[in-house]
Amino acid sequence: MGTTVQWTATDYYGDTVGSGTATVTSGNATLLPNTSGQIGYFNLALKEKTGTTTNSTQTTQFAILTSIDVSTMSDSPFGAQTHFAQSYPTAIDPLIARAGISQFRDEQYWNGVETGTQGNFVWPSKFTGYMSAAASASLKPLITLDWSNQLYDWDTTGTIDPSYTAPYTATGLAGFGNFGLQMLNKYGSQIGQLEVWDEYNGGTFIKGQATTNKGLYYKQTLQAVWNAIKTNYPNVKVVGGATVPISAGFIKSFMDNGANPYIDVFSIHPYRGQPEGVDAELASLVTLIKGYNNNVAKPIWATEFSLSVTDQVGRYEEASYVPRIIAQMQANGVSRMYYYLSMDDGSFPYRGLIAQADANRGNYLANPTFVSYGNAIRQLYGWSAQGRATTALASTTYIYKYTKGSDTKYVCWGGAGFFPAPTTISIATSTTSATVTDFMGNISTVAASGGIIQVPLGLEPVYVTLTGVAATSPKWKSKSGKRPTCPMSCG
Repeated sequence: MGTTVQWTATDYYGDTVGSGTATVTSGNATLLPNTSGQIGYFNLALKEKTGTTTNSTQTTQFAILTSIDVSTMSDSPFGAQTHFAQSYPTAIDPLIARAGISQFRDEQYWNGVETGTQGNFVWPSKFTGYMSAAASASLKPLITLDWSNQLYDWDTTGTIDPSYTAPYTATGLAGFGNFGLQMLNKYGSQIGQLEVWDEYNGGTFIKGQATTNKGLYYKQTLQAVWNAIKTNYPNVKVVGGATVPISAGFIKSFMDNGANPYIDVFSIHPYRGQPEGVDAELASLVTLIKGYNNNVAKPIWATEFSLSVTDQVGRYEEASYVPRIIAQMQANGVSRMYYYLSMDDGSFPYRGLIAQADANRGNYLANPTFVSYGNAIRQLYGWSAQGRATTALASTTYIYKYTKGSDTKYVCWGGAGFFPAPTTISIATSTTSATVTDFMGNISTVAASGGIIQVPLGLEPVYVTLTGVAATSPKWKSKSGKRPTCPMSCG
């Protein structure tokens, strides 16, 4: 056992922000890392030493965010996918809330609650327990109705997994609708929306007879749920689609089969390699939906969204990706979104907002996207998206306008995908200054000069807030910038 622990803290960019030494007393050392006033995401390198001799080394990570109260944010558009129905511990609920996330998406499997005989529903404590814990943490559920049930249309022929054989007979469809009704009877007002199946259009979670005409059978599944729940629960939203990715073709197929009367909200999973460009896809989707609804839009929710990352460097790219796709989604009809995934797991070891339990490095540590998403929530909750500014701007300069009362906010970045296109925007305003918040949450004040506020941009978005006045259209000019890389100490 050493006598001291030497620590060095580095920020998202890998720059050292603090260092120090703590004394070991009775086998313990209390570390109070100094981050030089910064908030955000930090790596911490540790050396256990005896005198000048290093006995062992370790790395961990931590995050600093401003306070937030999700109990006052039941209308928030920001959520995350959890897997409490599988293996997630409810111990992460306070961390989800700490990020500012008030909505979560999870499941209660049909085959796990209706057992023995048709109509016999028994709710495992694993399911009821996570719902109770979520309520205590002020987290609001979106429950996805899935998968098949061995009492209905259970296909064990061939090599397919019967768990994913979607109902297709009148009896099976009625049973699935009743599954939704019994879910609401069990949890009452805690559930305000039910999503019908998950990625029905894909090949992973759909098997059996329903695959012969997915558009028709999905419409019938929506209809079965709608007819089962709406008499007793008229205000519960039926969320339909859950398409991967946006898949306008599949949405058209079930709408052509007459699904419009049986769907309140369209759900999509807009997975893509770069966030830039999702705006065009969403605009086309809005037009498609209006075409079946007398030219009136319906809500769109992104019930899964994120960048597919497979290594530690990807964690850093994800952190920049998230606020960029949020701004584009909100400007193009997406009124709620659920980040995938709330915690790393065996299938997606680098995609979570937080890490798994780790006896050496610490349990449920914050990853970079925990901070960037949390900061986006703090910046954008309560603000109204007004669209993208394009006049006199390069195609690689992205500026999305938000308003709240008489205040204006711009979400701004330069570049697309993984390629920065540094620039400086000039905002004409009658204010004397603007507040600029970086994507980690650090705030600075930029003074106006001659009625112009200049803000340098890179691939990581910044939030420019003007208080009490609407700004005119920004202008831009080129300027070099800095792109982060995963620091060597990221572990």
